[in-house]
Formats: sequence, C-alpha cells, structure tokens
Amino acid sequence: MTSPPAAGPPTPDLPVPGWAFSGYFVVERFLDAAQVAGVLARIEDYVATHELPLVHREHARRELHYRVIDGLRVERDLTALQPLCADVKARVEARLGIRLELLADRRVAVNVNVTPPGGSYRWHYDRNPVTALLYLNAVEGGTLEVCPNYRLSTGRHSGVLGRAADRVLQSEPVRRRIGHTVSLTPRPGDLVVMRGDRCLHSVSEVTGPADRVNLVISFDDAERPRVQAQDGDELDTYLYSQDQVRSADPNYRSPGQAPRRP
Repeated sequence: MTSPPAAGPPTPDLPVPGWAFSGYFVVERFLDAAQVAGVLARIEDYVATHELPLVHREHARRELHYRVIDGLRVERDLTALQPLCADVKARVEARLGIRLELLADRRVAVNVNVTPPGGSYRWHYDRNPVTALLYLNAVEGGTLEVCPNYRLSTGRHSGVLGRAADRVLQSEPVRRRIGHTVSLTPRPGDLVVMRGDRCLHSVSEVTGPADRVNLVISFDDAERPRVQAQDGDELDTYLYSQDQVRSADPNYRSPGQAPRRP
C-alpha cells in the first residue's frame, strides 16, 4: 500500500444551512493516521480471507469495475466499523443541522469499495440524498470527480423528462461545456460528504499497483425518508453482482415498476 502523505491543517466545521450546502464539503483528517491504519488493517484482513465479487459493467462514458464488501457483510463480519459510522453520522448531522438515518436497504447503507488497479466507477448519481466517503489509503489515479449540484431532475423517480435531462447532462460534450467538474484527491482519513442524488460523480481509473479502499455511508433524510427498502432491487443486482439486469440503466426504475410514494 502507498504510504499516506503528510496531512495538512484540518478544515474547520463551518455551519451549513441544511440542504442548501454547495453540493459537497471535505472534513480533513476526520481520522488520524493511527485510526486510519487500524480501520484499513481490519478491511485488508477481511479482503485477504474472503472472496469479494468483481463487478464489471461496460459503459460508454466510464466502466464500473470494482470489488465491494456490501452492507450485509459489513453488518455481519465488520462490526468494528459501526462506531465509526455513528461518528460520521453525528459529524454530518452537526454540520448540516438535520437528522439523518442510514438507508433502509441494509445492503447499501454501509459499503467498503475496493477498486483494483485498472478499475473505475462510472459517472452516476446516488439514490440517496447524502453520501459520506471516508478515504483509507492513497493510490495513483482513482480521483473522485464531482459536478456539484448538477442535476435538474428529482432523481430515479423523476419520469421520462427527468431521465432524458439526466442523459443529456451526463454526456461528455455537455458535461465539459456547462458542468463545473471538481477533481478531489483526499488524503487518508479525510471525509467527503456530498449531495449524492444531486452531484454527478465518478472515480477515474486506478493507475498504480495498489487497491483503492474507501468506506461509503449512505444516508436518508430522517424527517422525510426518500428511499424505501425495495427501491433498489434491480440496482442492487447491478452494483453487487454480475447477474443480468432488465433495465438499460438500473439507476432508474425499470418500466412497469410501481412509483415511489411522495
């Protein structure tokens, strides 16, 4: 594994007016070097002793190619991560001034993404309003690229017009012309928090010899949950297996699926 670079001064936690924040923010040194080493060691031990699915989905703009420890495995086998997730939740709630809850879909709520050399993560929006990404090691490549608050629609339940708008805005010529793309290379221990369902984001190809490892925590609005447990059945299949899916893009509901309650 690449040695972590020297950490810079921490970013102060400035108040943000609820959902109106600028799309993403970074909490530097959320974990110190010793804490990062402890978490990473647990995950590396797990990876060394368990077979993880290699998920590979071709896509014109950037392929999805990664390994993942899903939330059910985390819940069962990596219970030591639970206090860390609670700390992340408390910090994000304090920063935003809102109450959050983990996604009802336990498979999605807490994941460990392990992106191998040559791997990447396609451009996408998340199904949930707040996503927290905790970085655990430094690698070559694997840059997080974000178009903050880029989406016009209301997400994967937005209907035909919303999906059409998403397709146009995600096209590379349009994104390069009107999108404001921010490239982030967080240090180990840094926490990135974004409006997952509003920020178009992707992970560029890992070019070095080491796996890129980060913890992904997905939150819903505790006051008015937006994501139901059954929302992601086909999307879960797409993200966590190599099984065939019916939809051309399971980031949206398949035709004939019942609409979500308001």
